[in-house]
Amino acid sequence: MTGLAITPQIASAQTLQEALELTHATNPSLRAQRASLEATSELLPQARSGLMPRINAQAGVTQVLSSSFEAPAQTTAGGSDDVADAAAQIFGAFAGNGSDQTTTAGIEATQPLFQGFRNINNIREARSRISAAEANLRATEQQILLEAAAAYFAVVTNEQSVRASEGSLRALDNQLQAARARFDAGQGTKTDTAQAEARYASAEADLIRARSDLAAARKQFESIVGQMPMSLTAEPVMPELPESLDEAMAIARANNPQLMAARAQLDAARHNLKAARGLLAPTVTANARYQYAEGQFIDGDTSENSSVGAQINIPLFNGGQNYSAIRQARASEKAERFTLDAARRAVDEQTQVAWERVISARAALKASEQTVTANEVALRGLELENRVGQRTTLDVLNGEQELLAARLGRFQAQERYQLAVFSLLQAMGVLNI
Repeated sequence: MTGLAITPQIASAQTLQEALELTHATNPSLRAQRASLEATSELLPQARSGLMPRINAQAGVTQVLSSSFEAPAQTTAGGSDDVADAAAQIFGAFAGNGSDQTTTAGIEATQPLFQGFRNINNIREARSRISAAEANLRATEQQILLEAAAAYFAVVTNEQSVRASEGSLRALDNQLQAARARFDAGQGTKTDTAQAEARYASAEADLIRARSDLAAARKQFESIVGQMPMSLTAEPVMPELPESLDEAMAIARANNPQLMAARAQLDAARHNLKAARGLLAPTVTANARYQYAEGQFIDGDTSENSSVGAQINIPLFNGGQNYSAIRQARASEKAERFTLDAARRAVDEQTQVAWERVISARAALKASEQTVTANEVALRGLELENRVGQRTTLDVLNGEQELLAARLGRFQAQERYQLAVFSLLQAMGVLNI
C-alpha cells in the first residue's frame, strides 16, 4: 500500500496534498484531540510514581500561652514545704511548664517494596490507555482528512459544473440569436424563438444554482481546511488500492485505528483486573524517620531520634470493598471484549461496503465518460442537420441539454469515485498525509 502521492496538473494550482497538510496542521478538532492525548500520556508517570519512595518533612512551633500547676495540700503532720516545691517543679516540667515554646522538625521516607504487583499492572494499564488514545487520535485524523478531501472534491465538482453551465448558456445564447435571425429573415417560426428563449432562461437559473452550490462548497472547504480554496487541481492522481477485497480486509484488520483502540482498551481492562486482584495480597513497606525537638519538656532541652524499619500489612476484611472492585474490573474486562468483537464486525462491514462502492463508482465513472462522448457526437450531428433543415431548433436544444446533463453527471460520478477511494483508505486505516 502506497501513501498519497498527489501531483498537480497545473504548477500554480493548490493540490489535494497541500490541502490535507494544511488541514492536519490547523484543524481545531485535531488540535483538541492532540491535547487530549497529551493529558492521557500523563497517566504513565502517575502510575510509575507508585514505585517511587515518598518523602515528607514536618516542622512545627508551639507557643504556650498559659499553664499552671498546683501542688496538693499537705495533710500529714510535719510535712515539708521543700518537698512540695520539688514536686511542683517536677510535675510542672512534665506538664510543659518548663518551656514556653516547643520547636519540632522531622523527615520521613517510605518505600513500597511489594504491593501485590498492583503498581506494575497500573503501569501496563496506563501504557494501554495511551495506546488507545493514540489510536483514537489517528481515527480522528483520518475522519478529518476524509472530510477535507470530500470538501476539496466538492469544490472541484462545483467549479466544473459552473464552467459547464456557463458554456451551455453561451451555446444556448448562440442558438437563441440564430433563431431570432431566422425568424427576422422569415425562415424560422415564433415557436422556435420561444423555445430557445425558454431554454436560455432555464439555463440562467441553473447557472445561478450552480454558483450558489459552489459558494457553499467553498465555505465548507474553509471551515475544514482553514482557508478559502485557491485554484484547485481538477483531477489529482489517486492512490493505489489493493487488488482484492481479501487484501483490503487484511489491511483494515491490522491498521484500522478504531480496532486498534478497542484492542488497547481490552489490554487496559485486563491489567486493571490484575491490579484489582492485587488488593487481596499483603503489602510490604520500608520506612525511615528522623525527628528533632527543642524545648519539649524544659526550656533549652533538645532531643533527636531516628529509626528505620519495615512493615507488612495483610488485608483481612474491609467490608467487601476489595472483592467488589475485582468484580467490577472483571465486568469491565468482559465489556471491552464485547466491544472489540463489535469493532471487528464494524470494520469488516465498513471495508466491504467501501470496496463495493469503489467498484460501483469506477463503473459509473466509465459509463458517464462514454455518455459524454456519445452526446458530444450527437450534438455535432444535430447542429449540422439543423443547418441543412433536417433537424428543428428544438432538436438542437434538446441535444445541448442532454450534453450538459451528461457532463454534470460525469463530474458527479468522478467525485463519487474519488470519495469512495478515500473512504476505502479510511476503512483500511491508511488514510494519512
